[in-house]
Amino acid sequence: VATSVFDLASKHHTLVFGHCSLPPRLSFTTPQFFTGTLPTTLGNLKNLMEIHVPNNALNGTLPSELGRLTALKDVGLQSNVFTGTIPRELGNLGNIW
Repeated sequence: VATSVFDLASKHHTLVFGHCSLPPRLSFTTPQFFTGTLPTTLGNLKNLMEIHVPNNALNGTLPSELGRLTALKDVGLQSNVFTGTIPRELGNLGNIW
């Protein structure tokens, strides 16, 4: 089992991606009460295909590093409190549904 660790609002959350036929996902479909910003290190998870962290209190701007996630197909960031503009680097994500 491969493990990726990232820091979100000074709370450590461990994401575990198993070696199976399912695509790698970061998915919290029920509110987890996350606060703070999305970490720029998410851009290092090159095989990430889904990000779902809706209905939380994530804030700040979307990191431009998300534009490196060229395998990304599905994103759910609604009902957070992001500010600013959408980074132009996200235009590199041609696989989003």
